[in-house]
Amino acid sequence: MNLVNLIPGIIKGVSGYIRGRQELATAKSERKDELKKLALTNKLAVISSATEADMKLDNQANQRIAWADDVSFAVFLLPALLAFYPPALEHIQAGFTALDSMPPWYQYALGMMLISVWGYRRLVTPIILTITKAYINRK
Repeated sequence: MNLVNLIPGIIKGVSGYIRGRQELATAKSERKDELKKLALTNKLAVISSATEADMKLDNQANQRIAWADDVSFAVFLLPALLAFYPPALEHIQAGFTALDSMPPWYQYALGMMLISVWGYRRLVTPIILTITKAYINRK
């Protein structure tokens, strides 16, 4: 066997090995891209289904207690209307002072109840989570 005759075979084997490694690296990169795309698609599906679920909950709540948003709106608007009636001002201010002296957890619970009644759950959920985390971290 002549060494010169072996060189083309060795070069062919080495180039095949390098080509195989490149193909493997390309396949790995494509697979990573596919996995990222699938993860993003799954996240979007979860967000979409959560939004649909929130809308269903809001619709169910509206059907169940439709009167609650009317009553809460009237109660919420009443101090603004009575502010134009001078004998009521002292009572309005006393009421807000009393609400201000309530524990923070009660004030947050009251706010979350109004959010739930008015159906702004999806819009305000991040705010509620932030407030809850801040309140928990203070303790």
